[in-house]
This record gives sequence, C-alpha cells and structure tokens, in this order.
Amino acid sequence: MDQFASHTAAEKVHDLESFLVFLEVLMDDWEDSNKAEKVSPSSSFSSMNGWENTSIGAFLEAAIAGARDNKLGQPGGTYSDHNSWRQAAEIILLGKVYE
Repeated sequence: MDQFASHTAAEKVHDLESFLVFLEVLMDDWEDSNKAEKVSPSSSFSSMNGWENTSIGAFLEAAIAGARDNKLGQPGGTYSDHNSWRQAAEIILLGKVYE
C-alpha cells in the first residue's frame, strides 16, 4: 500500500461515508505496516509506512498534541476549514505521524 494513501483519503473527507472510507484506508495502512514490519523490521530511527505511534496511547497522545500544536480548525491554523468530518480525519491522521 502507498504510505500516503491515508493522507490522500483524509483530504477527500467531507461527510460520514468519506470519513469511514478514510478509516478503512488507515486500517489497511496499519495492517500493511504490521505485516511489513514482521518481514523486515525497521530501524529505531524510521517507521513502516510513516507510523510513528504504534500503541493506542501514543497514537491518541500524538493526535491530541498535533491538533493543539497545529491549531487545527482555528483561524490561522493548519486546517481552518469548517468541515468537521475533515477536521476529525486530520486529527486521527496526526495520531499516525505526529512525533
């Protein structure tokens, strides 16, 4: 799977159905990453498919910190569109990539 497929899917979120598609793409990306990691473990300085946070706790912590640090949904923030579905997808995606 393309490691940026989850980013592309997040960009397309505009309603419940597209949000669910995004979650499916992210889930497939996670599963692909886990399989690849078992075959060929990545070094401690890199991650498979861009997954920086591999436990649920680290994932949620990164999602929250990333949303706050990037001021998601706020004027002047990284993503200030008022599409709540897209904002939710962006926050979840930050759980994957934010360090």
